[in-house]
Amino acid sequence: KIFLTLEGYAWEKLLCYKLRKLNKNIIIYGYYFSIISKYQFFPFEKINSIFSPDFILTSGEITKKKFISKNYDKYKIINIGTYKNYNYKFHNKLNLKCLILSESSIDELEFLVQFANNICKNYSDINFILRLHPDVFQKFDKNHLKYILNNNNITISKNTLLNDIKSCSTILYRSSGSAVQAAMTGSYPIHLKKKNELSIDPLYEINKLKLSAYNDSDFIRIISKLKNKNFFKKQTNSISKYCKKYFNAP
Repeated sequence: KIFLTLEGYAWEKLLCYKLRKLNKNIIIYGYYFSIISKYQFFPFEKINSIFSPDFILTSGEITKKKFISKNYDKYKIINIGTYKNYNYKFHNKLNLKCLILSESSIDELEFLVQFANNICKNYSDINFILRLHPDVFQKFDKNHLKYILNNNNITISKNTLLNDIKSCSTILYRSSGSAVQAAMTGSYPIHLKKKNELSIDPLYEINKLKLSAYNDSDFIRIISKLKNKNFFKKQTNSISKYCKKYFNAP
């Protein structure tokens, strides 16, 4: 038995092929543990069974159903969960702190930061915590990062993800998998959208439960709406239930 990560890369298919050539008795398990967007085609595309794992392991029921909907054998899709569904203290009390969950892409990072800068210029009571993707530190010039962070209401996180989530009642994201974890614990997810783009939102299936923003005016309207405590608690509870299916406990 051989276990490997499954993210849709070409090397994964080649590895499966080589392993079968090496020994036909090898059983291959591929573990898919990431997010899924609405128009995502990988890792669901099929070439030939010789290039695919014998069994696919998933991190949650949402992903398992997605594979089955793409005509994979339901008896060969096994949900084993993930550590991302940790023991947490649920919180859903509104404050004016928003956690920015950035991408590894520099363009995406700059887009999120510029959006936050625009909000802070007009609404000084909102504070942002920017959580950088680990890959950014290798790609991004620190001086340039300081340059684009031109507002004191935006600080760079130095804490763990869990501590950041606990301190912020809302999150701003594009396609971050950490958004699912944050929403699981009671933070309200606000998806930042671009006009005329295909959705990259991993939480697209619950658009009726959450609000999205195209501009700073949209964002402020969402914050104003969330100040209704009953609305905030009702929505975060429903969103959390969905996210627990996205990342099941092991």
